[in-house]
Amino acid sequence: MERSEQIRFDKLYQKHLTTLKLQGKSQSTIDLYSRPLRRVAAFFDRCPDTLKPDDLKTYFAALVGSLRGPPPSHPEGLAALLGYPPEPNVSFP
Repeated sequence: MERSEQIRFDKLYQKHLTTLKLQGKSQSTIDLYSRPLRRVAAFFDRCPDTLKPDDLKTYFAALVGSLRGPPPSHPEGLAALLGYPPEPNVSFP
């Protein structure tokens, strides 16, 4: 990830963590909601706030394709990619 992109990601990621803490989420829930953001950023090597729905389909297809057996059900992790944090001024997808 380019340096400027990494800096933007780090700032948004910290806002994400702060929002979840202020909502009273447990540390395990914060980890569960945050891990997918780090993974998708690493997969695309860019800040996930610029991803489009087709990008996420590509990511999920690659994720499911890498699994052995049926895909696990982790709605919280998917929610993190598709809608968290719920605070409108933080611009993760």
